[in-house]
Amino acid sequence: MFFVISGFIIPYSLYKAGYRRGDFGRFLLKRIARLDPPYFATILRCLALSYVVTLAPGFRGAPPHYTWQQLAAHVAYLNSFVHLGWLNVVLSWHYRWPFAANRWCSYLPVFVAGMLAFQSRAGLISTRALLAGLAATAVAGPIACVGIATALGIRFVELPASRLTGLGAISYSLYLLHVPVGGKILNLGGRVAHSTGAIASLLAVAVGASIVAAAIFNRWVELPSQRLSASIRYRD
Repeated sequence: MFFVISGFIIPYSLYKAGYRRGDFGRFLLKRIARLDPPYFATILRCLALSYVVTLAPGFRGAPPHYTWQQLAAHVAYLNSFVHLGWLNVVLSWHYRWPFAANRWCSYLPVFVAGMLAFQSRAGLISTRALLAGLAATAVAGPIACVGIATALGIRFVELPASRLTGLGAISYSLYLLHVPVGGKILNLGGRVAHSTGAIASLLAVAVGASIVAAAIFNRWVELPSQRLSASIRYRD
């Protein structure tokens, strides 16, 4: 679903903003302004949390240790390629190079499914072409079933605005913070929560704390990045 949504929203936003072939440099600047400040902020947050949690009673893990090479690799998203650990594991790939690249290539068909959904929704291709293209993405294997269903849902299902829209607005912040915040709560609370009820309560606290943290982070970090990105316009 993630790759299908990405395949839809990236060309859709370019289409709505009037992107032209010569605007690639501005596109990169807009993406850097939109994504990197929140990303770097979460790296700093993870770095601080890794030292703070060592102060918790009963902490049994190894003390944090990072090298400047490991920290510098985050600037260009190179950690998986140079075999250095990520501070925020939501950014990591489960396979090292070249297996990481192969894994990304395996998801290209479902990314294309999102692009096809955009083209159909924008009226650039017919419904018949959409269905034929989606059928071709079946080469992705079992994940294609979810990918095709997601693409069809994006294209043909209209949903009214709801409270879920608010979660969508902070989804990038929530994606970046759910492990550094929610994961830390689960790790610390898991030492004393053993019954089903206690574990369910702990999970609820972790989810709630992640959403609250994401809302605050969105307000003070992500929204300014969005405004900075929006100020970089494509040429008429």
